[in-house]
Amino acid sequence: MGRRVLGHLIDVIVVSAAAIVVLGGVAVVIGPATELAGSSRAPLVTVSWPRALLDSSLVTAVSAAYFVGSWTRRGATVGLGALHLGVRDCRSAARLTSGRAIGRWVLVGGPIGFLLTLLLEQPVAFLVLILVAGAWTTILFVSAMTHPLHRGLHDRASRSIVVRVSSSVER
Repeated sequence: MGRRVLGHLIDVIVVSAAAIVVLGGVAVVIGPATELAGSSRAPLVTVSWPRALLDSSLVTAVSAAYFVGSWTRRGATVGLGALHLGVRDCRSAARLTSGRAIGRWVLVGGPIGFLLTLLLEQPVAFLVLILVAGAWTTILFVSAMTHPLHRGLHDRASRSIVVRVSSSVER
């Protein structure tokens, strides 16, 4: 289970790096999503709502492309593959279909950043969603830890299983 968590941390770094590159490119082309104004004693940060939605949409798309693409094409993400782990269909041992991979990504919390962006101006709803996301992540972790095959609820719902593989890239 520890290797699976480490693999996910590696994946978070990979997706974050890709998102920084994409958002940096967008900022160069159309400008930043935030602007600083005011004085050094009382700075004021303004956020462009359309740009925040664009940025959030792009990061969500990067995340979806990375995870769904990795699970369906390689059978593993960079992080899992580096640790010789892969994601498979629990019945056939084949790579996940696109539908199952998308379902798994959604259940793991893939679109949560986009949903949080939609609630930026609603602090109570924003906080509630953060708490719900934290609770959901805890539920997924505990459900994987307590299942005999370490299949979390997201694995069971998407009919997937994380397994050891002989190489980091499925041939």
